[in-house]
Amino acid sequence: MTLSDENAFGVLIGYHALEHDEYALEPADFAARFVQFRAAVRACVEAFPLAENVLVRELGHAVYLEFPDGDQKEDPIGWIKLVQCLRATGMPIEDLHQYAMLMQQGDETAKERLELLEAHRRRINDEMSELQIALELVERKIDGYDQILRRAQVSSPPTHRPGPRKVRIRPAS
Repeated sequence: MTLSDENAFGVLIGYHALEHDEYALEPADFAARFVQFRAAVRACVEAFPLAENVLVRELGHAVYLEFPDGDQKEDPIGWIKLVQCLRATGMPIEDLHQYAMLMQQGDETAKERLELLEAHRRRINDEMSELQIALELVERKIDGYDQILRRAQVSSPPTHRPGPRKVRIRPAS
């Protein structure tokens, strides 16, 4: 693979579920998953432009994004990490797109971006509260099963068989 600009740099985005999907899916579904992956990366690059002339190269299980030197609007690595974080924490794609569009408009949109992130933080905190309640329920169930198993161990007969007893016969006197 040759770069279009010797000063360019790039980001390789890999399809990390490759091995799992290869064995879990039918061959046609597995191939379709690659197509979906590449299309999703391409759509993301188009929706959230990181530079003026990003070159997208499809490499089968990965996509390489090439950025001409000095052409990037944002630090692409930082932006990709931010997008991953926001998506992993459940930010809707519409909010992410709005955030990206506001970022491109500069500092005058800081208030709107702050409001988006604060709303997202509230959603995360709400979800964490719900998860904490669920975790407490699961822990109570685990404790209950531990108690049942401990009681069963105390009252159960030994699992080994005793060896033969030695019997001594006393001579008659």
